[in-house]
Amino acid sequence: MKTKNYTTATAGRACEVSPRTVAKWFDAGLLRGYRLPGGDRRIPAVELRAFMLRQGIPLGELALGSAGQGAAGVRSGHDGRVDD
Repeated sequence: MKTKNYTTATAGRACEVSPRTVAKWFDAGLLRGYRLPGGDRRIPAVELRAFMLRQGIPLGELALGSAGQGAAGVRSGHDGRVDD
């Protein structure tokens, strides 16, 4: 079975933040993943789900296994910050 991986854009849609915010989380080591030879980031679904649970970010469509595609809107009170 092939593992689902997210780009910063698709992970951002799932978390309802910008791709740049996801990149910052990744670069800070808060969100685990790997880089492709060209430098693009990839986040395994299991890592994204674990991160979202740790941070209290609702799983939304990710909980249904649909890769968070089509997530839209902004949740009230969630500004994308990660608290330590």
